[in-house]
Amino acid sequence: PKYQFLFEIKYLNKAGEKSLNITTNKAIAQVNEYLTFEEIKSIKNLKAYVLIFVGSEIKVVKEISR
Repeated sequence: PKYQFLFEIKYLNKAGEKSLNITTNKAIAQVNEYLTFEEIKSIKNLKAYVLIFVGSEIKVVKEISR
């Protein structure tokens, strides 16, 4: 395959939307930690994303660069 993907997916219920920024920052930190793992570092052409849903609506789609 041309690319491989790493996704960190979070779900908040509608009442939890007020914590969207905190959740986004935590998810980004998690992905950055994953990207330090040797097993992950060795993957060529890896694209990493944070996806956060609030209810059934996607609110955050962010590509994390290595």
